Amino acid sequence: MSYSIKTITKNDLYLLKPLWQKLNEIHLSDSPHFKDFYKTFTFEQRIVSFDTIIPDNMLIQIVEDAGKIFGFCISAITNETGEIESLFLEESVRGINLGETLCRNAIDWMKKRITQTHHQSYLNLIKQYPVNIPRYHQADILSIYKFHSA
Repeated sequence: MSYSIKTITKNDLYLLKPLWQKLNEIHLSDSPHFKDFYKTFTFEQRIVSFDTIIPDNMLIQIVEDAGKIFGFCISAITNETGEIESLFLEESVRGINLGETLCRNAIDWMKKRITQTHHQSYLNLIKQYPVNIPRYHQADILSIYKFHSA
């Protein structure tokens, strides 16, 4: 298979619903503290949170092959803070550096838009980038990279 990473717009978020539901199921099964939340949390509720983000402040990447989507990474900048909002890969495409590529793309995108930070340690982490993304559970990766701008 020849996987490619493409960027889609906020208008195409609905394409991610089946994969997002799988991610939500992982959160539901793995989270001992938020089971009630994830039982009732819907895709429609999730994407409402993106309504206030201007399109230029969102990067929505997908991994696809032959028109089928195998994963996604949603990154956003709000109030001068950049964050990887959501990341998911189908099990069949894990371990081949696609998650790492999605994260690197998101970090590069954020670095171009956020030039000064309150927390230099975040930028140092980005520069070193020692994390082997596929070893991490996709839900754990969501909070690893967060940047604040002055």
